[in-house]
Amino acid sequence: MTNITLTRDGTQAPLSLDVPSKLTVAGLIEHLRDNETQLDEPLFVYRDDQDEHLLQEVLLDLEAIDEVLHIARHKAIEVSVHWQTKSFTQNFAPSVRIKRIRREAIDYFTIPQADAAKLVLVVSGQTEPLDVLARIGTVAQDCKVNLDLVPAEKIQG
Repeated sequence: MTNITLTRDGTQAPLSLDVPSKLTVAGLIEHLRDNETQLDEPLFVYRDDQDEHLLQEVLLDLEAIDEVLHIARHKAIEVSVHWQTKSFTQNFAPSVRIKRIRREAIDYFTIPQADAAKLVLVVSGQTEPLDVLARIGTVAQDCKVNLDLVPAEKIQG
């Protein structure tokens, strides 16, 4: 048995689980269902910051994987980013990290790098900056999330 850590949609609390060291994606999902009572919908397994989920028949060598896998209920999260009076909406895989969404928003809004360095993403209506290493699936609710691109100093004081 191998102890693995997973992230899941809708929660930033990681899940630690003992599983066989080698099993298919389908086997991992079955193992999750045996250990979690509220997993009756389809589930998808993603590697770190990847756009495509792993196919059910992929064999995982969990002792060799040095990353945290992400378990998702949906294949895409609708992310809307707001900056000043502008906004953009794009679908991202649940395993995509906040730093990638921030970079794409900055590119979309064509914000100069000197100004961009001072901006952080927050969930709309909140003040806590999102960890750039967090996965978008962990902060989304019902496959959607609204984010604001704001100056870091504005929310810190």
